[in-house]
Amino acid sequence: MINFAHATAIDDDQRGLIHPSWTQGRSAFGGIGAGLALSAIGPLIPEGRRVRSVMAQFTAPMGPGPVTTTARINRSGRAVTQAQAQVFTDGQLAVSVLATVAADRPSDIHLDAPMPSEIAGRDACTEMPYIDGITPKFTQHFRYHWATLDSLPFQGGGRANIEGYVAFKKPTAPTPAAILALIDSWPAPILGMVNRPIAASTVTWMVNLYAVPDPTQDQTYRYSSTATVAGNGYSDVDEQLWDSRGRLIATGRQFVAEFSGT
Repeated sequence: MINFAHATAIDDDQRGLIHPSWTQGRSAFGGIGAGLALSAIGPLIPEGRRVRSVMAQFTAPMGPGPVTTTARINRSGRAVTQAQAQVFTDGQLAVSVLATVAADRPSDIHLDAPMPSEIAGRDACTEMPYIDGITPKFTQHFRYHWATLDSLPFQGGGRANIEGYVAFKKPTAPTPAAILALIDSWPAPILGMVNRPIAASTVTWMVNLYAVPDPTQDQTYRYSSTATVAGNGYSDVDEQLWDSRGRLIATGRQFVAEFSGT
């Protein structure tokens, strides 16, 4: 099994390789594309700054095989650096990423992040297995504990909200790229509203990163996502990720295209 760090590694010539086990259908899942882009940006990040926000646009399928990347700094100020990266497959642009990289700054303002809603503990939730040919290939790398069984994809439960827990199966450092992969590893919650398989794909995605994960603690994360609106073939999805101590690690917002009417 190819772990996440190897799956998102790029060489000195800005080339990477997408392994088939990290795909869903004909394309790599979004966390891999964003991870490759952050790998390209990584060497450009000034010391003392960390990734705070990522905006990604998925413009073409990114199938298994070789990819190339480009990265540059758009501007670097006293505390904030703006960087961008692109990932190409077969010479075609597949993923564009804008990243905000920033240092901590003094502030007189503090507002605690909201705590997650109460659900059953991880071990009391249903662990979802990887089933070859049924579940997307990339899900074999994650361990899911599902709290809201009426939100399972294609079961027609009518619920547009997912609650549960997620972790990498293989030990993985909680880098910004890994956090993006964890929050992107779940299906769009609108898939639980239909009773038959349909396709859906993320068009644009924004993730803000907050508390820095502690690599010495349990690397199981509490996940929540809600479809806030859906219609005319598209949906907005809000998502959150907390660590095992209840600290908010990341929030995300996706614009999802769904194909229930085709």
